[in-house]
Amino acid sequence: QRRAAGPCTDMTRFTRLAASKSGKADGLERVMPTIYIAQLADEVIASHMHFGVLNRPYSFKVLLQTPELRAKIAEEYVFIMETDHVLLRPLPNLATPDLAYAFDFGYMHAGRHVDWVVKRYWPEGSYAD
Repeated sequence: QRRAAGPCTDMTRFTRLAASKSGKADGLERVMPTIYIAQLADEVIASHMHFGVLNRPYSFKVLLQTPELRAKIAEEYVFIMETDHVLLRPLPNLATPDLAYAFDFGYMHAGRHVDWVVKRYWPEGSYAD
């Protein structure tokens, strides 16, 4: 990113956030900075319809709630992306100190058909909120 965008890029560092059994290292920390979080227990994942990707938001929650882990992130802005996304060009930093920025994935829209899931985790809410 830095080479492609030049010295003024906002993308200056990459840190991988990884959930693993007991928070154990997997060896990739030798090639990229990594923060390990103990993944959710199998029983917890099973109680959420075996939705293993719950470890993604859970890992970020643990990172934000743990001062020692948060201290490992030195950047002013944090860019979060899915593990299957590939960056082909430098991304402009569209966030400001007063405005967060997120990309809208057109295929990820809620509707009445998912309201039962929303109610399970947020009983007073609805898909329209």
